[in-house]
Amino acid sequence: MEIQRIKNSEWTVLLPLNTISISHGQRQIFDKGDGKVLLFVHGFPLDHRMWRGQLEEFSQKFRVIAPDLCGFGSSDSVTNDAVLSMKQFSDELVEILDALDIDEPVCLIGLSMGGYIAGQFLRDHPEKLWSLVLCDTRSESDSEVAKDNRYKTARVVLEAGSSSLAEVMGTKLFAPQTPACILEEVKTMIADASPAGIAAAARGMAEREAFTDELKSIAVPTLVMAGEYDSISPPDEMRTMAEQVPDSEFVEISNAGHMSPLENPQEFNATLRTFLQRVEMG
Repeated sequence: MEIQRIKNSEWTVLLPLNTISISHGQRQIFDKGDGKVLLFVHGFPLDHRMWRGQLEEFSQKFRVIAPDLCGFGSSDSVTNDAVLSMKQFSDELVEILDALDIDEPVCLIGLSMGGYIAGQFLRDHPEKLWSLVLCDTRSESDSEVAKDNRYKTARVVLEAGSSSLAEVMGTKLFAPQTPACILEEVKTMIADASPAGIAAAARGMAEREAFTDELKSIAVPTLVMAGEYDSISPPDEMRTMAEQVPDSEFVEISNAGHMSPLENPQEFNATLRTFLQRVEMG
């Protein structure tokens, strides 16, 4: 077990990290707490550290699992020409749960790419969910323009390295008032990702299937959250998505962009806490 200390201007968080082996290599995960399982799935091109405002708090009552997916953080990566589909990521989550001897349903909490993976998880493993949280994501597949941009991203990162993407993405992820220390923290996460992993995930997102048609058949309580200033997954779009889910609620997180859990963890956590309490009470 490794302890990693992450600091910014507001807090210090201790993250216990564990390395496990699955069929396609080693994965590093945060695993802490007891009780019902919350599975936090990070966005692109980040890692489990993007949840550092949630992991410690929610591990006080739940068992919190937050993996570094293939190619990200300290997990093993892939070859330069690989494609990491949302199905591969979804199946990887099942392997991680199996490796941890978790056979009960989980609450999957996914942001951005993590939400795309959640859509695939819904399609392939619905029996493994007791609730669902979709954050700053979308249910539609990419447009042709967006697909082209994904493939361009893959080429550029392989040529220029992960740090080049950190500079390009920059402020696109954040609300105007987000502190500079958070921007730098996210840039560090992006720079730490494997170029091959970023490229493979970008290709996988480009070819992902929409899960819009599945929204109306989601059979578990669902929370949908979007940052007030999210220009990548706009709140109005996510509100429309939530309206199609039978047992759902939509909450807009104030003073936040695409990275709402990092930008406004107090409001994000309060919203998630209230939702989990409601679901637990039945």
